[in-house]
Amino acid sequence: MIAAGEASGDLYGARLVKEMRSLAPGLEFFGMGGPFMAAQEVRLLFHARETGAVGFVSEVWRHLKRFYEALTRLKSDIIRQRPSLVILIDFPELNLRLAKAAKRAGVKVFYYVSPQIWAWRTHRARIMRDCVDLLAVALPFEEEFYLRRGARAVFVGHPLMDFLAPVLNDPPTRADLGLKETGNLVALLPGSRKGEVSSMLPGLLDAAGILARSMAGISFVLPLAPTVDLADVEHAVLDSGLDVTVLQGKTHEAIKVSDLALAVSGTVTLEAAILGTPAVIVYRVSKLSEMVGRILIKSHHVGLINILAGETLFPELLQEDAQPAHIAHAALDLLSDPGKMSGLRERLSQAAASLGGPGAARRAARLAVGLMEQKA
Repeated sequence: MIAAGEASGDLYGARLVKEMRSLAPGLEFFGMGGPFMAAQEVRLLFHARETGAVGFVSEVWRHLKRFYEALTRLKSDIIRQRPSLVILIDFPELNLRLAKAAKRAGVKVFYYVSPQIWAWRTHRARIMRDCVDLLAVALPFEEEFYLRRGARAVFVGHPLMDFLAPVLNDPPTRADLGLKETGNLVALLPGSRKGEVSSMLPGLLDAAGILARSMAGISFVLPLAPTVDLADVEHAVLDSGLDVTVLQGKTHEAIKVSDLALAVSGTVTLEAAILGTPAVIVYRVSKLSEMVGRILIKSHHVGLINILAGETLFPELLQEDAQPAHIAHAALDLLSDPGKMSGLRERLSQAAASLGGPGAARRAARLAVGLMEQKA
């Protein structure tokens, strides 16, 4: 069984499945994921888009029914099918519950790409210790974090290094993507969930409008995550009247050729960092979620690259600070200072180097197949 609840987890899961089959032909997979895992012939009991939600409280309620349907079905299938291994990818709200269910059923658990429990709800490390047989972690400091708490963890590198290697090794041009070749290009990255996009895209477009009025020749590209449909964005883009090119299936290429990204907090901000494209991180959740978050979150940053570097490489504009005027001001501050942009790209290169080279999925697959073959 394999379970991923977000677009990034679907991507990581698909590569892991492919690598595991190359090591152990004939393996069969079922569980929860998205189009990438489906393309690897994972039998999906639930689609990831049906259970995804952002925030701590109010944002989750809209997905609660399907979330518990997925949880109930997956838990029952652990007992009924007794898989050789349960593979969990991030998405702690569901996957930590599955870990407990698998432990009770005597089924081995492999966690690939740990949730950020080091930033909030660190008590969940006990679940990792007690219910997870092995963690393959993606960030260098996570291995020590878990080992100090009695869990088995191995740093395998970040799976993004696999997916971004082709773009880094053979960089595209704007012409390749049908984009304007002169002037500044800004990527608009509103998230990977429908609700997230509908909430965040209007503010990004408003900020883009301010940029267009402030900087001659600027243009914009909006690459869609595979979990987002064109219909989710086309009306907002048309109504903006801006020079925005919408691309499907070319997110990494679009980020690479852009001078700057306006990005909703999430995996895509780390992608931008690895690709060497500076970004402004923005995010808003409900007031109730904000109150809960202020109590629970221990990290001073939300952007993974900022956490990894231990400093603010990408400006973070959260909640009331995530106003179009503030976003545009932060973007202009970077775009108008070539020296600052050059220094930032150098720091991004140094931080990205700590994530390990390509091969994370292969290394994780070896650990997963080895665990599956171990006697109880």
